[in-house]
Amino acid sequence: MSESLSKHQRPWLTAGLFLALMTYAVGLTAFGPVVGPLAEDLGVSEGAAGALAAWMSSGFLLGTFLCGPLAGKSGLKRPAILGVFLLAGGFALVGWSPSYSWAAAGMALFGLGGALCEITTNAATADLYPEKHATALNLLHVSFGAAALLGPRLAGYFVVSGSGWRTIYLLAAGLALLPLPFYLRFPFPAHDSSSVGQKSAPRPLWRESLFWTVVLAIFFYVGAELSLNNWSVLFLERERGWETMPASVAVSNFWLAMTVGRILTSFLVHRVQPEKLLIGLCLGGLLCTVTFVYWPDGKVFANLLLLGCGFFFSGIFATLLSTGVSAFPRQSAALSSAVMAAAGLAILLLAPAVGYLADRVGIGAAMGLPVLYLGFLSGCVAWLVGSGRSRHQGDGKKALGTLPGGFPG
Repeated sequence: MSESLSKHQRPWLTAGLFLALMTYAVGLTAFGPVVGPLAEDLGVSEGAAGALAAWMSSGFLLGTFLCGPLAGKSGLKRPAILGVFLLAGGFALVGWSPSYSWAAAGMALFGLGGALCEITTNAATADLYPEKHATALNLLHVSFGAAALLGPRLAGYFVVSGSGWRTIYLLAAGLALLPLPFYLRFPFPAHDSSSVGQKSAPRPLWRESLFWTVVLAIFFYVGAELSLNNWSVLFLERERGWETMPASVAVSNFWLAMTVGRILTSFLVHRVQPEKLLIGLCLGGLLCTVTFVYWPDGKVFANLLLLGCGFFFSGIFATLLSTGVSAFPRQSAALSSAVMAAAGLAILLLAPAVGYLADRVGIGAAMGLPVLYLGFLSGCVAWLVGSGRSRHQGDGKKALGTLPGGFPG
């Protein structure tokens, strides 16, 4: 279906994959600081401006359903290239948009391209490094966090400097094209399930409780992460009296801590049992988020709390995804699509719910929602841990707590 990828070409394609997820991260995390200026410019309420995330999520969900058939017919290369053009076009349309309708259309294109980007980068990275996919996926998401540092910081700078909220999206449109030379030059790996060593047909994913728990955990995690990213700037401005730029920097620091945490997690996955790692990350993130929302203290403490949120959030997504890949190695593509669909639903339903509630009871009360999401996430992780231990004690099947060394590689 495609030419083979040589050992010397693998680092170049890896660079393209990392770059693609980084450019996506810049545009995705820029949304929080521009909600207020965008609403004022387009003449809508802040809740309606926040609901643009729902348009992005609608496109994202569509992309999760399209990517599977596209990849099945032609491999990952074509949907990856299509994702590059859709991201660039969506960013450009949002930056140019003369009305709310055009901005919504741009967000939908952005979401569609984002789904193709996320699925192809995660699947291709896992296929490039099958022997160390846990570490590879964590490092991939380190690149996301590194770029996510720039999104809110640049957006806040453009807003306060007078360049306007549109500038960040026009810049993101240009950045989104950077992976294209790598994608055009180098072949993508073909997913090969024959090497897994299982002779019988795999059990359908929808019949596996572990699969649904991983998907549900991703749903609540993404809802909490993007709620903090999208609404913390407005929360700090309205409830704590901060200026736009310090609030944007605080959100940027959230992504800084997430990047550092993901680097650390990439080493810990081989040394700490995954259930202990997930429990620690979830409980730490919940504690920091509760304190950030409900402790009305000074700027230094609030910044430290957001740093703590980012640090504890850092390894949750990749660790959950790697858990699913380890449990269902022959169905990693289907698992990735389901995980991204759950993420899309979270963007569609959970993150905009904060804005919807903020219009009615205020942003301070609405920020209780990400706390609630993290509570549900912790419940899912607790079930995973209990399920893994019971399987280990019962019949010895591989589960979350019984994978050798936590993860392969």
